Amino acid sequence: MRLKKPLVLSLIAVAVSLIVANLMGKETAILVGNLGYTPITISLTSLTIVMAIKFRAKSIHGIAWIMFLACTISWMVAEHMWSVEELVLHVKPFPSSADIFYVLGYIFLILFTIYYLKVVKKAITKKMILVSVAISIALLLPSLYMTLYENSDVIGIAFLLAFAYPVLDSIVLVPALIGIMMFFKGEVNKMWTFFSLAIVSLAAGDTGFLLTEMNGSYYTGHPVEILLMWSYVLFLFGVYSQYMMFSSKKNFFEDKKELR
Repeated sequence: MRLKKPLVLSLIAVAVSLIVANLMGKETAILVGNLGYTPITISLTSLTIVMAIKFRAKSIHGIAWIMFLACTISWMVAEHMWSVEELVLHVKPFPSSADIFYVLGYIFLILFTIYYLKVVKKAITKKMILVSVAISIALLLPSLYMTLYENSDVIGIAFLLAFAYPVLDSIVLVPALIGIMMFFKGEVNKMWTFFSLAIVSLAAGDTGFLLTEMNGSYYTGHPVEILLMWSYVLFLFGVYSQYMMFSSKKNFFEDKKELR
């Protein structure tokens, strides 16, 4: 509950910043859109480093946090590469080398969710898995159709990325949805609420990005990026909630219920 107000204010601040920047003009939106990721990704990576050091690789959770750290580092590098390419080199940043790190980030995020849920795998039922997969596929198919329809005349890396991002989003949605169901059953902690919402926001933002990119209306700082920035903010609050739980309990690592 202590995080509710700061979280809401942070989400509002992100949305208002991008909307105001767009009202001031495209050039302002591009500048704000690029620079806006810097403090968020640096904060997320820094706090994740702390968590990874605390957990280390002595347990499944330790390995999970190392995977998430690799994810945050990959995405931080990708965001900065994007900004340098657009603001300094003045080249179109999509597709570009930044996409390598975006994709790597997804792979590490998927590994994180798998490792993190291993601790409660006995509580995961076949029904949960089937429902999560069904929802993920149901969301993937129209997204994939619309994305590929807009890319019917596109070939090469751009086409592969247009195909890859929706697929990666659908894959990572499966453990996220399982996590949501586990949360309501009291099997995982509230960090999963933040992370699951972050993944949903990320998937929605990616879909919006690809659709606007391929129909020519996208630019850095476009309002669709509100969802992408929100995903980073939600991840940040998720990590912070776990950090606060760790800081408030001396026997944190001995309490398996708290670790979930």
